[in-house]
Amino acid sequence: MMKDTPRRMRIGGLLATACLGLACAGLDLGGNSDQATADAFAAALEATRAAEEAASTATADSVATIDALPDTPAPTSTQFPTRTPDTAATAAVEATLTPIRAALSGYGVDPNQGQLGWVHAPKTIELNTYLDTAFATDYPTLLARNFVVEADVTWQTRTGLAGCGFIFRADQSENAYAMGIARGATGVGVFNLIRGGRPSRSTWETSDAPATNFQNGDTNRLAIVGRETTFALYVNGQFTFQVSDAELPAGLVAFAALSESGTSICTYNNGWLWVLD
Repeated sequence: MMKDTPRRMRIGGLLATACLGLACAGLDLGGNSDQATADAFAAALEATRAAEEAASTATADSVATIDALPDTPAPTSTQFPTRTPDTAATAAVEATLTPIRAALSGYGVDPNQGQLGWVHAPKTIELNTYLDTAFATDYPTLLARNFVVEADVTWQTRTGLAGCGFIFRADQSENAYAMGIARGATGVGVFNLIRGGRPSRSTWETSDAPATNFQNGDTNRLAIVGRETTFALYVNGQFTFQVSDAELPAGLVAFAALSESGTSICTYNNGWLWVLD
């Protein structure tokens, strides 16, 4: 119906034009006027037929043109690239976390609580002066109150009072707790409160550490579990001793070394920090 409508409108207009040319002028029915009228009428019909054919052709061309238009493609959804999981990276992370979670469980810590603070690159601290102390970390801005820290420590020392371990809850005023092991006897666990960068004589605490590998060049796995005011030392997975102190609230966790005299070297590997806050 829509295709026929324009055609009908055009034919109706042409018939009206023919009517105006004939009837509106009045018809003369006598004599030669009859022949003239017939001739005029025939001419009008011929004109109408020709016009109709022209209109029909034009409409067909128009329809053909419309039919020839290409189909409008259906809209397609926008495709965004999908990130492919990095399975190698995921496997590497899991390989790192699996032994840490196992260690946490061995220290009586729920591995589902807290988060990994850092995994540390190997670090060596070397001391060469009398009663020297030093600490080292690649993460000086990460502070913790409740935590677990662990590392494998290899020592090379000349005296029995040299030691390796950690400082924790260290602040900008050079106050910190220090805890670790010394080479005295067959291994000694030590704890001290450092104030203003100097060990406090009144806060030294020691304990036998029978699980210590005490020979020069030996390696020991050290760990500290700090919860509120209580700090426990583990040597090679074995609980050694614990102390309580409430003076320092939170702070830096780092590797630390103590030398009585001569040269003392502490080398740390496989170090990590788990933050429980």
